[in-house]
Amino acid sequence: MALCTKPPLLAVAGHDGSVRVWNTETGDRAAELSGPQSFGHKVGCLSAAFSPDGTRLACAYGIFKDSLRVWETAKFQPVRTPLEREGGIQGVSFLSDGTSLATATGVTVNVWDLATGKQSAKLGGQLSFVATGWAFSPDGQFMALGHGDANGSLVSLWHVASERELLKLRGHEGGVRSLAFSPDGQRLISASDDTTALVWDLTALRKMAPRVAPKDDDF
Repeated sequence: MALCTKPPLLAVAGHDGSVRVWNTETGDRAAELSGPQSFGHKVGCLSAAFSPDGTRLACAYGIFKDSLRVWETAKFQPVRTPLEREGGIQGVSFLSDGTSLATATGVTVNVWDLATGKQSAKLGGQLSFVATGWAFSPDGQFMALGHGDANGSLVSLWHVASERELLKLRGHEGGVRSLAFSPDGQRLISASDDTTALVWDLTALRKMAPRVAPKDDDF
């Protein structure tokens, strides 16, 4: 399920492989979107996200190929992207700049330039347990990732540009399923299968961020 305020849209994934989009002001159905097929059967959407400006809707399907679909929200026509043939994508979210897309595949969260298909960051690749939730800070500099290790469940904080893990936050007894930053990026809330939600103070996080030299192709 994904919610957008402008335009006022709600996307809901169904077990029949379709994604139904509703106008939350009128209650009318705005679109019914079909996903890919695998072995002759429709595949359900595992994750959906609207772009920050509400002009695009992305859905992840988790199959070996063709696991990402993107639509524009004016007439809900498909948008061809360099990532559309990527396989195994189980989760998707847009970064705040609207031009970068994060995709989750097993233990890894990748950040892509949606227009070129170029990978700009690969985060969490050394995890020993599958990522169960993630969120990016409002400025896109940091990512919070819910997962587990030999000592239990935790939230790890990553610096996107350097692809470095900065912090490990422990406190949940169950899997971390949902994460959200405050609008100013100074707080993080995590929700877990243990029925608790924890709020973390991240005011010291920016002081831990390493300096990153520009890449050659940034010039």
